[in-house]
Amino acid sequence: TGTPQIALVIGSTNVLASYAGGTGTNVLTFTYTIQNGQTDLDGLSVLANGLALNGGTIQVGTTAANLGHSAVSNNANFKVDTTPPTGTAVITSGPTSPTASSVATFNFTLGSDGAAAQCSLDGATWATCASPATFSGIAPGTHTPRVRILDAAGML
Repeated sequence: TGTPQIALVIGSTNVLASYAGGTGTNVLTFTYTIQNGQTDLDGLSVLANGLALNGGTIQVGTTAANLGHSAVSNNANFKVDTTPPTGTAVITSGPTSPTASSVATFNFTLGSDGAAAQCSLDGATWATCASPATFSGIAPGTHTPRVRILDAAGML
């Protein structure tokens, strides 16, 4: 038997997502690997009647399922952006190093396409931040602040 597929639209390109699971449930899962250069900032859409069995079967109990369905318009929850931001985040000021203070504040700027930033101190987990970024509860000594840029789609 074949693998059922469903037709999606990414940007202006029709692609096929392949059945990945759902046997014995009322939810079917399909997968598709986004290709380099594919972009859809409005969100993915599903073509009407785009479900194809390809020799596979989809059943409700022992009865073949009705595969007809309406189109699903662009869904902004599923945007595709394979273009990374081109700008940079630059730390413009901060405390002298080493510091004896338990609080450190750093100022930074974002490049031209920077919609947001994430900050980290001394390799800690990245977190959303804005300039100035303040870190508290730090030990006296030398510290390494890092800032990275995210574009409007949340891409690093």
